Amino acid sequence: MIRIFGHHLNTIALFLATIELSLLLSIVLASASLLQGLGLSAGPPDHLMVAVIVTLATAAGMISVGLYNRENFFNWAKSMSRAIVIFPLMLAVLVGALWLFDRIVHSGISHREHYLLCALGLALFLPLFLVARRIFVLIVARTGAFTRRVAVLGSGARAGKIESLSQHDQGLNYQIAGYVHLDQTPGQPAVQPVPAVCRRKSSRQEDYQIKPGELTRFCQLHRVEELVVVSHERRGLPVSELLDCKLAGVGVIEYVSFWERESHQLDLAETTPGWLVFSDGFKTGLIRRLVKRIFDIVASVTLLVLTLPLLLLTALLIKLESPGSVFYVQERVGLDGKIFTIFKFRSMRSDAEAGGPRWAAQRDARVTRIGALIRKIRIDEIPQAINVLKGDMAFVGPRPERPVFVQNFIEKIPFYGARHRVKPGITGWAQINYPYGSGEEDAKIKLCYDLYYVKNGSIFLDIIIMMQTIKVLIWSAGAR
Repeated sequence: MIRIFGHHLNTIALFLATIELSLLLSIVLASASLLQGLGLSAGPPDHLMVAVIVTLATAAGMISVGLYNRENFFNWAKSMSRAIVIFPLMLAVLVGALWLFDRIVHSGISHREHYLLCALGLALFLPLFLVARRIFVLIVARTGAFTRRVAVLGSGARAGKIESLSQHDQGLNYQIAGYVHLDQTPGQPAVQPVPAVCRRKSSRQEDYQIKPGELTRFCQLHRVEELVVVSHERRGLPVSELLDCKLAGVGVIEYVSFWERESHQLDLAETTPGWLVFSDGFKTGLIRRLVKRIFDIVASVTLLVLTLPLLLLTALLIKLESPGSVFYVQERVGLDGKIFTIFKFRSMRSDAEAGGPRWAAQRDARVTRIGALIRKIRIDEIPQAINVLKGDMAFVGPRPERPVFVQNFIEKIPFYGARHRVKPGITGWAQINYPYGSGEEDAKIKLCYDLYYVKNGSIFLDIIIMMQTIKVLIWSAGAR
């Protein structure tokens, strides 16, 4: 993992993106030369600048639909389906972007060349992209390139979670070399089967019991690059041996930090106040708040301007279908627990909560026909940009909940109040990583992602979240 502005980025994804985008840049430049050779290009315009615009715009589109999320680039079917969806959309976006570029800098490229260059470049890139990605993943899987060898010091539920995450990633991000226990009792066997709680039946990792003073040698013998300490108690840990490992070049990390880095969430059940106090993150300086506020205003105004015709049409359809207000106003909990009024398009009947507040359910009978549509593609959320302009919300942040639910969660879920240390948002890290949730268990899972955002939030992460919100809109993830 590489950490940029507090956010952990997958090394494989970065290397894959570099290869693919370099390939796209080369293909667009070659396409421009081909058009010029065929006499379809009107002279020597700045094809490099056009190629850069095409490459950057396509990269943004690929990130937006999650093509660099590990669950997608390890999955051939998901990679193919997302590529087929995004490339035609990118063609339309690129034609408009290059037309605007031509108007601003007068590059001399004709509109016909816009279509030809974008269409030819993307048409050649799509099959090569799919083939290259498949080959890349197969090579990484077979050679172990970018895969770190990790040894787990200890066993139990924490060790089981680490192996489960490794299996989810198909072992491409890290490979478990074994589970290590320091044995103080002479005569014990050197190798034993892994406890069932630590592995699946298909696991081949072994449980090593080694003598004191042998930890560094064990790491060297098994080519271990990182030791993950999963013990709950620090007392009794072989600190001097762990230091020797670290001095020998073997990374040493505790479970909670390892889980945060690899899963992009915090393990709520294992996180302690002490770890939160002494870990890095939670940066909320004046400069960051100012930059984020400017970012929120620009993003909200842009959203409202671009969607104004859609907003007017939606308001008209809501009014025609059912009696009542076009907007739905409701109290939500914001920054530092302050109550504010949120604005949304009404998607339910006016008497939807006559019996009291309750969560939205699958196929909720209270939802109108227009309401079901605007919920599916999240149009009902757009009026919250008004809340952002007012300063009650940010564009990106944890989703605001209702006071009646928040009070219950604070009493039952540890650290739930920490999500109110930042402004709530229209979209957020939990929203792009976990579907719509209703109830305490879903609130716990979403809090794991929200705490990661509160701890590691930055404008860089906000941009990633905004881009990847597009995949939620296209695939209607979690809409109810």
